[in-house]
Amino acid sequence: REDTLVGLTEFSDLLEVEEENEYKYGTVGEMEGPAVQLRTFGRLLQVSRKLLINDDLGRLSRLPAAMARAAARTLEQDVLDVLVNNATAYDGVAMFHASHGNLGSTALSESALQARILALLAKTNQNGDPLDIDMASIELIVPTGLMFTARRIINSAIVEQTSAGVG
Repeated sequence: REDTLVGLTEFSDLLEVEEENEYKYGTVGEMEGPAVQLRTFGRLLQVSRKLLINDDLGRLSRLPAAMARAAARTLEQDVLDVLVNNATAYDGVAMFHASHGNLGSTALSESALQARILALLAKTNQNGDPLDIDMASIELIVPTGLMFTARRIINSAIVEQTSAGVG
């Protein structure tokens, strides 16, 4: 069955408590998230008695790892499908949409990537507070054709200087 995720909004900012004074109550609200639905994936593998007896090379012992890789591929494909098909976000609008401030048409470059990351870090929550985004958790997903350009930008130890400043 489909269900809607419900999250909590940010807690109120803390207030200074003077000596001998009481703490004041803060607030936290609920916010409705996207609709989700649990799905089950799986496969069966028939292993015969003969296969068990003749497995002198231990090939069957590699099956759990192969099955785990299949599960990881399935999950990766599911996530990729959401991104490629621009699924509907929690607010009923496509995930990549102008109202979310996450569309761009600039070619991949160091300055373009820097601008997109800075725009992401400037996003705020429902209270207007900056989102708590850990820079180490930001992933760059690019088409295969841009893989080497992206790696060169991310792994570059040198930042080029432009006339407008650091580029």
